[in-house]
Amino acid sequence: MYHEKSLKIYQSAPNNDLNMSFNYHGLGSAYARKNDHEKALEHYNKSLEMKKNVQGDDHPDVAELYQNMGIVYRRQKKYDEALLVYNKALRIQEKHLPSHHYLLARTYGNIGVVYYYMKNYDLALPYYEKQFQIDSKALPPTHQDLGVAYHNFGRIYEETNNFELALENYTKADEVFHHSLPPTHRSVIENKQHIQKMNDALRVRNEDPS
Repeated sequence: MYHEKSLKIYQSAPNNDLNMSFNYHGLGSAYARKNDHEKALEHYNKSLEMKKNVQGDDHPDVAELYQNMGIVYRRQKKYDEALLVYNKALRIQEKHLPSHHYLLARTYGNIGVVYYYMKNYDLALPYYEKQFQIDSKALPPTHQDLGVAYHNFGRIYEETNNFELALENYTKADEVFHHSLPPTHRSVIENKQHIQKMNDALRVRNEDPS
């Protein structure tokens, strides 16, 4: 591994914490891609300690590490831990970044996803909305990420039995995906399945005399 070789070099040199932190970060990401969550977190934490010593507790690079750690915790279904590090990242980003920055949008979305998995839909929705407010101004209207955002809105409204709004957002997602993804893409197929599900649910509701 490139980062392992680099790490051995930096370990033999003086005053190398920042370079070593880069390589620990790289190793953590490599282990994360292999779904070796414990090793990923081990290396992320080593990198974090060094970055904080050299760059300070609230440096944007520290926020990036918290983001990556949050992804690992989320995959482990350790949602409280994920929220903790995502919110640490958010506090740093809100201090240093403009309110429309794409990294803020990513963090809002990540927090929303965690709340969604925790079935806390009332808290997930405003974070999805904050992400959408940034992305909708920065991206073209047919960008795939906006389709994903509409789909996420739909999922929340579906889970809370607001089938009309769910269908509305799934339909918007379908329109975006039509321009940005091939018809055989997993996201397109899944979204169309939800459209059918909402149409069926609304038909049953309308046919129910009670």
